[in-house]
Amino acid sequence: MPDDRHGRERCDRPDQRVSPMRSVGLCGLLLAALGTTAFAADMPVLRGSQGLMPSEPVYFRWEGVYIGGQGGYASGGFDFGKAGSPLVGSILRNSVLEAPVSSWEILGKGSAPGASYGGFIGYNFQWDDAVLGIEANYSRTSLSVSSGGGLARSIINPTGSNPPSGHTYTYNVTAGATASATVTDIATFRGRGAWAAGPWMPYAFVGVAVGRADISRSASISGTRYDDYTVDTTLPGGTVVQTPVRDVYTLSPGSQGESKPGQFIYGWTAGLGVDVALTQNVFLRAEWEWVQFNSVAGIDINISTARGAIGAKF
Repeated sequence: MPDDRHGRERCDRPDQRVSPMRSVGLCGLLLAALGTTAFAADMPVLRGSQGLMPSEPVYFRWEGVYIGGQGGYASGGFDFGKAGSPLVGSILRNSVLEAPVSSWEILGKGSAPGASYGGFIGYNFQWDDAVLGIEANYSRTSLSVSSGGGLARSIINPTGSNPPSGHTYTYNVTAGATASATVTDIATFRGRGAWAAGPWMPYAFVGVAVGRADISRSASISGTRYDDYTVDTTLPGGTVVQTPVRDVYTLSPGSQGESKPGQFIYGWTAGLGVDVALTQNVFLRAEWEWVQFNSVAGIDINISTARGAIGAKF
């Protein structure tokens, strides 16, 4: 039996001078240590180059067909500065006033706000975090602006008038015009470039745009022509007196107008946006788009739209 002087105790020897409570505590610690060792021996250990191996990260896949609906706020800018020029040129065709008067910018600019709603369909191609896609987008809206005005100028001896020697031709011309445009439909066909960052996918796009607009315009011309010259009168005694003379001619007034309902307009589009995945198949979208249409009937049109959307991916 071990000597008590060496500080060793046996929990299974009742003849040792150890309190019962201390014996129970030591035995419990021993059993717990043995159980922990056995459990640790049975645990599987995943080892890698850095110790425990992390789980595989989960990425949202944007690849595939998607569709959605959208709504937002649009603002249209309309520049009518040259809307009257073709009509004025037609009224004054083959005259000395055609070139100078048809270049006048009679009308001004205007803007119109309005609601916009529609839908889209597209396809994404994904390589790791890079996403490229194509999309067709349609919006229905009603952006309408009209403009009216007039301009009066005096033109002296315009090119081609060829007044006789000593004569001065002065044309006093008044040109009036009106124009209106209403954009009702906008379709864009885009190429998109995006970056997948978890459930977020910011993107930029460029493409072509087609719209439909109701356009009308009119122009009118009126004025006079002054022919100023002097007449020499010889008085008795040989004195010559010069008398100013002004002949007045009224220009034949003229007007023209045209209406083009459902006129197709063409241009380009660009913008920025972000898609946010709610689930593997549903996403939300926030987007800003700029559409610039080519001049039609002398009217330049651009449309800026901020919209939200919800879509489904398949």
